[in-house]
Amino acid sequence: MIKDFQICRLLLIGAGLASLLSCQSTKPSAATLPPASVDPDVFEKTIRPMLEHRCIHCHNDKKPNAGLNFQNPSILFATTEMGRFLDPGSPETSRIYMAILKPKTHPGAMPGDGWGIDPVDLQGFRTWIKQGAKWPEGEAGKLEVKDYRVNLDDSP
Repeated sequence: MIKDFQICRLLLIGAGLASLLSCQSTKPSAATLPPASVDPDVFEKTIRPMLEHRCIHCHNDKKPNAGLNFQNPSILFATTEMGRFLDPGSPETSRIYMAILKPKTHPGAMPGDGWGIDPVDLQGFRTWIKQGAKWPEGEAGKLEVKDYRVNLDDSP
């Protein structure tokens, strides 16, 4: 015969397991953020600053880590054996997006400094890809290496 305290113990264990199984990261993912409004200037307002301050230091003409070079946009949209770095209209098949979406502690997460990308920038990047990842042509589309910046309100 099961005593009352044993029933309570079983219920508590079951509730604990259920909560553990349903636990999710407290860091908001781009999928949980509200959709950003359509903004034709999203490249200039969000994408360019993010790439110039967080990505281009390791992915440029002189240092194209992993074959990725933000100073040569044709590479970004080319199809390789591993897929496309940027797949316009599909963030989920864009290798860059999937890398910055990984938890900061994941060995394949980008940027590789452990700081991650600000959730607002992440949502802007996702929206930009979803809307076709329009990259300005000519001089307007050239990126420069800028001072490296992280959001210090977030810790690694």
